[in-house]
Amino acid sequence: MLKFLALIGLLAILGAIAAAVFFFGGFYSVAGTANEPAFIKWALVHVRQASIAHYAKDKPPMSLDDPAVVKAGARAFSERGCVELSRPDRA
Repeated sequence: MLKFLALIGLLAILGAIAAAVFFFGGFYSVAGTANEPAFIKWALVHVRQASIAHYAKDKPPMSLDDPAVVKAGARAFSERGCVELSRPDRA
């Protein structure tokens, strides 16, 4: 039994080393135009959903069903445009 556990531990260590070489060695493409493998897409979706479920506890500050709120937002956008894209560091 001890040899079996040692083998499992060795395989885990070798797997971690292989993953580190793969990711940190630059073999995994992080380009936005590269397609991810199905497992990566699945993992990213589930991690994002779990994070949202865990951290997004607050209610929105206002209801977007109120026409006055939507009108005020449209007015602010028409006056200022997209503030994030107009910043020099976001170009």
